[in-house]
Amino acid sequence: HLASIYCVALLMSWHLFLDPQLAPAHRMSWTFSGGHIPFEKELPLSLPAGWLFTGMLLVAILNVALPKERRKQGAEFVAVDIFLFWTLVSGVAANIFFYDRPEIAIFAGPFYIFVLSPYLFSLWLGGPEV
Repeated sequence: HLASIYCVALLMSWHLFLDPQLAPAHRMSWTFSGGHIPFEKELPLSLPAGWLFTGMLLVAILNVALPKERRKQGAEFVAVDIFLFWTLVSGVAANIFFYDRPEIAIFAGPFYIFVLSPYLFSLWLGGPEV
């Protein structure tokens, strides 16, 4: 279930955009000593690991909840492409223009692209002929 693992990694990388917006707005806070997310001293390094485990739980629930026939159909790739592109563009733009946190855009944007690169590469190669 490589697609499930990939989904979890994308969820975690999206949160590298989202969580730095929530902490300064006092929507979440931690008291910790140790490693932190780059450019974010108020966010523990364990936070992305938590999102990985949360994502695994969500994907596992969906895998059990959706009928097997429905799981084979998947989503229309145009919708997936738009969502993934919008996540990247809005995360970078929000951190640069609205939250005055360009360092997060510079860190999280390339990280998200790195995680997204296998999908982009598969688009470039083209999918299997049906």
